[in-house]
Amino acid sequence: MKPETLSVLLCPICRDRLRVTVVKAVTRNDRLRDGIIQCEGCRQSFPVLNWVPRLLPYHALTLDERQTLEAVNLRGDIKPHLVEEERLDAAELQQHLEKRIRAKMNPSILPDKLRERLERDIDYRLRHNREKGKFIRTAQAYMGNTPSRILDVGGGQGGALTNFDKYFKPEIAVLLDIDPDWVEMAWLLDPDTDVIRADATRIPLADGCMDFVFSSATLEHIEDWKGAVHEMVRVGKQGLLCYNPNAGFPYDFGHLDSPLVTWLPKSIALKVAQFFHHVRRTGRTLDSIRAELAATVYIHRRAVVHELTRCGVEVDNAFGEFMKQTVQESYHISGKRLFSFFRCHPTMLAVFTRALVLVGAEPNVYLFYRRREKERN
Repeated sequence: MKPETLSVLLCPICRDRLRVTVVKAVTRNDRLRDGIIQCEGCRQSFPVLNWVPRLLPYHALTLDERQTLEAVNLRGDIKPHLVEEERLDAAELQQHLEKRIRAKMNPSILPDKLRERLERDIDYRLRHNREKGKFIRTAQAYMGNTPSRILDVGGGQGGALTNFDKYFKPEIAVLLDIDPDWVEMAWLLDPDTDVIRADATRIPLADGCMDFVFSSATLEHIEDWKGAVHEMVRVGKQGLLCYNPNAGFPYDFGHLDSPLVTWLPKSIALKVAQFFHHVRRTGRTLDSIRAELAATVYIHRRAVVHELTRCGVEVDNAFGEFMKQTVQESYHISGKRLFSFFRCHPTMLAVFTRALVLVGAEPNVYLFYRRREKERN
């Protein structure tokens, strides 16, 4: 963790300032690898482990994170030692990431169709996860000044923030995610950015400290998504908020891969998805469908726009711009033929996207929001 990032951190519990109280391992330029940071208000302590601050209440910490805190309490005074930043070469990084990603995502037994889908997902995470130029170009179409502080909420293993960091060269670039495995992989993938393990509904950052907030494929996995939206607006002056699927679209791509489930009560959606996968013989079990439904929140675009407006920001629907930028990309995890057609027929793409937006049925939601001029100043 860089000193510049520490300067904008707040306690996720009481919103008071944080300070470093124990340094176990640090670089020569004061970048903290392992140690303890403490709230000046409520006195809650948080571990910094493997370069990542773990800014969550004690009950939400992993066993390793708790042991880090307890070891400090038992040992008392700890002498800091100097370390170098851990940077793997390209081959080592690829091998390490593949091992960790497969361990996290790869169940021992899968039907062939699900195995093929899993391998596509793993290939994307390993080889194409940094291909995020379409997000940068979309944001630029609406962005005001070049951001000097950027936050990626729910950034997972990273990739998008790396692109924003290299393109805009901000003073501070922070990735936030709650998953303990993804945050460690994100830091290994890009040690030049800072990574925080925290809850998107209690972002541990000061009000308005970020010039630009980015979030993709995260909101649909947060039960208190309204709380997350309010937090993103609180900490950032403008942002690009993306999620899928839109509850107005009659198909769930990427989670359940089933029709109508976005429109139905989950008890009925479970049966529809089970029947659909049974007919298609995909191999999905009832338990896996139930788990996916439990982890996915179907949110209509207009509900998010309403919530953003309540926060006092201006909102633009960026779906058309994002599609225009997407068809220019060379890699697509799915829909290659459709994107190829639209690349050759931009007028058809414009008509198609406007029609979907008009009826509120675009498959994915892309919203750019900004504080009003008076609030930004």
